Amino acid sequence: MSSRSRAIMPIIVVGLLFVLLFVGLKLQPGLESDDSPMIGKMAPEFNLPDLLIPDTNFSREDLNGDVTLLNVWATWCPSCRAEHDVLMRLAAKDEVVINSINWKDREESGGSRKLALEWLAILGNPYKKTGDDGDNVAGLEWAVTGAPETFVLDVEGRICERMTGPLNDVATPNPENRQEMKNNVSNILTIVRAMRAADGKCLSKSN
Repeated sequence: MSSRSRAIMPIIVVGLLFVLLFVGLKLQPGLESDDSPMIGKMAPEFNLPDLLIPDTNFSREDLNGDVTLLNVWATWCPSCRAEHDVLMRLAAKDEVVINSINWKDREESGGSRKLALEWLAILGNPYKKTGDDGDNVAGLEWAVTGAPETFVLDVEGRICERMTGPLNDVATPNPENRQEMKNNVSNILTIVRAMRAADGKCLSKSN
């Protein structure tokens, strides 16, 4: 091996290690980024037809007055089905109001408004209000990237936290899986209680 080859070999090795590390982070579950440009901002204005109550709407004003969760879901989303039982158990605790956006539930996506209504009728309804966003109008405003997603909002309607992927209520979440830890119901309720102790406002790390 020439002296020039020996000189560049460490550079090549470092480069390969960097690539492997990057790929590993992308593939390892629970390390997906859930940063959102919406964190710390007021919830965007929206006005959706209420999925369940004819001739009524679900709007930005419905998010004011208490710490609330906003869950984004769809019937074509397998993870949403897995999450739904968790949401039902969370709602039964009666510690936090859960609202929702039924997102892109149209035939071209493998869903429909009819299926969404049947979903809630059969599986139960953990939500106080649900907006019908079949055309992704509110989804664009909220910078939704997929379903399910869950937002934590303060009493003024400011977005404090965002959880991507399904929520879970496993008794002992895997500490090496950041997403599983963050999306655990116990963690969410800890955040909600801390916010209520802080006059219902976003915690400092979310401002």
